[in-house]
Amino acid sequence: MNLSLYGPPGSGKTTVGKLCARLMQCDFVDVDAHIESATGSTVAELFASEGELRFRARERAAILQLAQRDNLVIATGGGALLDAANRTALEASGPVVCLRASAATIRARLSGDRTRPLLQPAADGELQLEQLLAQRQQLYDSFALQLPTDGLAPQVVAQRILAEALAWQPPRNSDSSPALLLGSGALQYLPRVLQQAGLPLPALIVTDTNVAPLWGTALGSRLGVPVCSVPAGEAHKTLATMRLLYDAFLDHGLERGSVVLALGGGVLGDMAGFAAATYMRGVRWINAPTTLLAMVDASLGGKVGVDLPQGKNLVGAFHPPALVVSDPCVLATLPPAQHAAGLAEALKHGLIADAALFAELPAAAPLPRALLQRAIQVKLDIVARDPLEHGERAKLNVGHTIGHGIEAACGYTLPHGFAIGIGLLAEAQLAVRLQLADAALPATIRARLLQLGLPVAQRGLHAQQVRAAMQRDKKKQAGQLAFALPRAPGLVEYGVHANDADIMAAIESVCT
Repeated sequence: MNLSLYGPPGSGKTTVGKLCARLMQCDFVDVDAHIESATGSTVAELFASEGELRFRARERAAILQLAQRDNLVIATGGGALLDAANRTALEASGPVVCLRASAATIRARLSGDRTRPLLQPAADGELQLEQLLAQRQQLYDSFALQLPTDGLAPQVVAQRILAEALAWQPPRNSDSSPALLLGSGALQYLPRVLQQAGLPLPALIVTDTNVAPLWGTALGSRLGVPVCSVPAGEAHKTLATMRLLYDAFLDHGLERGSVVLALGGGVLGDMAGFAAATYMRGVRWINAPTTLLAMVDASLGGKVGVDLPQGKNLVGAFHPPALVVSDPCVLATLPPAQHAAGLAEALKHGLIADAALFAELPAAAPLPRALLQRAIQVKLDIVARDPLEHGERAKLNVGHTIGHGIEAACGYTLPHGFAIGIGLLAEAQLAVRLQLADAALPATIRARLLQLGLPVAQRGLHAQQVRAAMQRDKKKQAGQLAFALPRAPGLVEYGVHANDADIMAAIESVCT
């Protein structure tokens, strides 16, 4: 894969690009310098002798050729990606970062530079810079990866690009844990990702009615792959929807060697993964989560399944995806409530094994890449050590035993992350009653939930309804509920049993 830098003249593409290439230990190519080397003329001379249209044709040919190569840092000219073909080619080869700078910064950087043909003094003596920036503003704004460079040293800009734009691929700790690529813009260069993973293009994209118009239809068109859209939401996570998916698999001629791509949140991933697990006794699948909750949690465990009227995920399997491709750019369309719901699962991971993550999670979107990776790593580490939930993996159920009961009692109208956040608080109360946690822990968790925009109680909830729903929990042992309870941020105890009075008191603490 390549890394491409774009932006207005003077934004630092060449200087920063060279630093990125040095840090990445790869080759750097400046498109303008590449053209100058091939023609023996400067860009200014080519503009003067051939005109802009002829230069743009040369530029297009150079970019299309460079995009076919691998492991490059490419710096383009300021007008290069006005050509949609150039942009498509570079985005298909890896992440594209748009560097930004104010007109004042650019003017200072380019003072005295007479090599840029579109930035020469106009007849009235004023630089054409402001006009150029205004003309291209909409294009610059359209890039998902933006990095302002005002007041930053080139070394700092390069480090930020590597931290935010480059794909992160944590090592696989076991054969049962899924391979993961987290990369901004990864869905744009998905064919490269699949090729490097040794996977073919999917035979079918499974998405839902929420995601299809945002991302699914465009991805299918770009890949030349058919798209199957199912109704969105937990209410449709049923065996009836499974029948729709099986019919779609058959209609599109899927075979044992075919690959299915799931594009959606946790519910969609559960359904598409279960269909893949059971169709023709199992086909490979790729999970491309589109919600924060799915990125940090649901896409990583290899669990797939559907609900029954009696409870959640009562029919399912362990069928890890061949690859998880998480593209944080898709989170730009996530409603605020869904962002908060995802933070609940990230907070849970901090509560389990990363006290600093528990304390540092911010409410604002987007979640910083470093924190996103840490939240993901907690689950990856636990799943690698206990892929089939015979022991330690039960820690990941903290907040879920009561949380799932709350979901069911609300008729699955409450977002999953909201229910889990309330469940975390209730189970902290239970831990205090069982003398497993300090009395201050519930208040600490409550404060963090409120800071993240999450509810701490559910109005109109009846404790008896929640308790009845919990009796159908699939995590029971010998007929008894087994809890994973928080003892302190970063520490959870699993396999805990409690009497009914303590359980009811914990539930009642979050009912209003």
